[in-house]
Formats: sequence, C-alpha cells, structure tokens
Amino acid sequence: KGFRLGLPMLQQGQPIDEAGHVALRARYDAAASRCKGALGDSASNSPPSSYSAYVLEPACVEFYSGGHPGCINDRFLYVREGDATWTRTRLQA
Repeated sequence: KGFRLGLPMLQQGQPIDEAGHVALRARYDAAASRCKGALGDSASNSPPSSYSAYVLEPACVEFYSGGHPGCINDRFLYVREGDATWTRTRLQA
C-alpha cells in the first residue's frame, strides 16, 4: 500500500533536518496524488490496537511517530548528556 510508495524515497536511519523532512513529505504527497486509487485501503497500514509506550531511563532513545502514509514519519534520536539534558537529531523514517 502506501509504504510501497514511501520506502524507496528513504535512507532509513540517516539524519535529516526539518527542511529535508518537509521536502520528503512533499515528494511523497506528490507521488501519492499521481498514484491515487492504486494504493488500496490505507487502513491496513494502521498500528495495532495493542500499541503502547514505556517509561525508560536510557542513555539514548530513538523515537518514532507514525501517521503519515508511505512511511515518511517522524523519527528522532535523543542522546542523554548529563542528568537532565538531551540532544535531538532527526532521522529519516
């Protein structure tokens, strides 16, 4: 479905800045509009109802937030520096 369209656009796990993320979503939206109707039902790409979150105290965390069709989602790497400071790097989904 939509992930088949978005995955070839990604360099999964590589850093991406805000402008690059916006451009990636725009490329996906343009491709999706050209393929409208050919992608089928996007409901099958929904996360399972059992999806949940956990509270952790790690040295680093990768955060993924779905919601955009085609796997062009929000993904961030947070690295703890000291007791309360985290640095964030945006990654390609």
